[in-house]
Amino acid sequence: MLKNKTALIVVDMQHRFLECTEGGTVTANCVALMGRFHERQLPVYLTQHHDVDPDSVLWRWWQDPIHSESEDWRLLPEIETALVPSDILIQEKTTYDSFQGTRLQGLLQEAEVQEVVICGCMTNLCCETTARSAFCRGFNVVFPEDANGTKTPEMQARALANLEYGFATICRTADVLAQMKALV
Repeated sequence: MLKNKTALIVVDMQHRFLECTEGGTVTANCVALMGRFHERQLPVYLTQHHDVDPDSVLWRWWQDPIHSESEDWRLLPEIETALVPSDILIQEKTTYDSFQGTRLQGLLQEAEVQEVVICGCMTNLCCETTARSAFCRGFNVVFPEDANGTKTPEMQARALANLEYGFATICRTADVLAQMKALV
């Protein structure tokens, strides 16, 4: 499953989505993944969503924008504490897709990444969209189900089933952590 050209993408672990972290389990698993990627000196990319255009479909759909620099926009404290200087924070994300309108694809290509592990919030919106987009851009996608969170178990199950059918290898955080020990 995992290769040496693997990167971690931590999607929108922000205050707005705290309720989607399953009482902190998703956050703890994201932090564990970040730590292991740091140990293996593999790249870690984090996205931080905000809404900029009142005429955008996302703003109109939700009618509750995330403003840059607001409390909702801030990363969860556990994620901020886990950051290291080599991590790359992508703050220009304004859609569900972490690739659209951002520098993510170029950064992954520059690092010669072939596979991405995706974790964060919300499973059925930004994480699933990012996973599908990564797959369509030629990356193998690993999706630890317990490191991705959303509002309801039903939303989680549907998103995981869709991803498993055609876009990503679904696993648990412990599986990723164990496999990373074997990487040379």
